Amino acid sequence: MVTPGKEFFDQFAQEDVRHFSVQRISDLPNTPPPVVIQGLLYQGGKLLISAPSKSRKSFLIFELLYCCANGFGWWGKSVPSGQVLLLNFELMPWEVRARFEMIQASYKTGDFDHIDVINLRGLQFRYDELSVIARDAGTQKYVLAGLDPAYKLLAGLRENDSGDITKLLASIEAFATELDAAAVINHHFAKGDASAKEAIDRASGSGVWARDPDGLISLTPHQLEDHYTVTVDVRSFAKPADFVIRWEHPRFYSDGDADPQELRQSRGGRPAATSLEKFVACINSDEDIPYADLMRRTSTILKVSERTCDRYLKKALNQKLLFQSVQTGNYGINPLH
Repeated sequence: MVTPGKEFFDQFAQEDVRHFSVQRISDLPNTPPPVVIQGLLYQGGKLLISAPSKSRKSFLIFELLYCCANGFGWWGKSVPSGQVLLLNFELMPWEVRARFEMIQASYKTGDFDHIDVINLRGLQFRYDELSVIARDAGTQKYVLAGLDPAYKLLAGLRENDSGDITKLLASIEAFATELDAAAVINHHFAKGDASAKEAIDRASGSGVWARDPDGLISLTPHQLEDHYTVTVDVRSFAKPADFVIRWEHPRFYSDGDADPQELRQSRGGRPAATSLEKFVACINSDEDIPYADLMRRTSTILKVSERTCDRYLKKALNQKLLFQSVQTGNYGINPLH
């Protein structure tokens, strides 16, 4: 094996080659950039929203931009008020306006003063042209830029090729860095039963789609109609617990009463056990278990909070799957069920 020597590196020693600085730890910044989405995304970061096709991902990005432009909370998370930019690759211009007006009507407050739009539908836009948009923006400062949808940027790239997707996401990262803004994009799930995969593996194509972004929001269909379980994976923040949202045109609302684990199963085959059945299965048939021990055991096995387990317990008692002993106050399997 020949080790590359001076001759190998000399071919790159041109005047236009970039040079890179070496820094000590003490030279690095000691404060993070501004937070764009509380607990989820910093300025300059990338957020990917992944969900099945036709699950209103565009509406979700529009609502996020509207909230950021007006300083409204988004799903209980604070966002700063600032200028936002939408790169629209898919909708006709009148549809963009109509959707924002519907979202405005649902909030009953807010305006469009801080929302800019670049309509790129029909222009065969290439991902490497993002740098042109960043330069054309000039001195305009944006807090957040939405690129909707991501597949329109592929332009010859293959979504399952890790090298191609690395190029695409690197261009989006450079675009966000140049604008000094966070970027949010959406992408679709792979075909098949999403509930059978880990949330981070549900996006279609290369695993780079999920590994590269600083934040990943996955919307997985819930057993309840027009409901989705939201799973958030983040690089620089503590991972939040899953939660459920419901769709009521033209936006999503949090649904604290729905169980995030009740994912919709694909048709055919034996149905998977529900979360309630898994909860009951944690108890032996001849067991008499105190409440504290029950909560500790089930939350550990099911990897959910004790508050969620308490909700399962109430359901199990209502459905007479479990009973509470009058003498001890402990819980056990109902032998009559």
